[in-house]
Amino acid sequence: MLPSSGQARRGRTLRIPPGPKGSNGKEAFLGAAGLLSGHFLPSIPLYGKISNMTTLRWILFLAAIAAGIGLGLLIGWVLSPVQYVDTTPDALRSDFQTDYTLMVAEIYSLEGSAEFAVRRLALLGSSQPQEIVNRAVQFARDSGYSPDDVVLLQNLQLALQTWQPTGGQP
Repeated sequence: MLPSSGQARRGRTLRIPPGPKGSNGKEAFLGAAGLLSGHFLPSIPLYGKISNMTTLRWILFLAAIAAGIGLGLLIGWVLSPVQYVDTTPDALRSDFQTDYTLMVAEIYSLEGSAEFAVRRLALLGSSQPQEIVNRAVQFARDSGYSPDDVVLLQNLQLALQTWQPTGGQP
């Protein structure tokens, strides 16, 4: 049993002070003022379980952060995702650029026109067509492309080494 306070030992117990009194001496009704800071917390169901006000504030803060992140992800990924329109092949990753170069090599194997292959490869940026094909051949070897695909790329590489652009010179 807890030791009693000094007032309890003297016969007086600790009493809750009475509410505010009006000018006539009777207890006054607080109205909306009773709902001000400190008066609304007992109505929250968690308040009885969470005795520390700081803990309640942290929980509400973290819940607001989680809701904000969730709402941001919902808007960014579901409601309004980024849509790429009319992008050029030079914006592709190196593996996709290699795939594009392989498609150009397949078309070259059917057409046999190095001129059209160079025009198609020009979409991959400002590098020389030979450099683009060299990078594609190296990436295809390192990434384990099929031997047939590597041969197609090597054939295009060989064709571009001997290719001379036809200039409009008189």
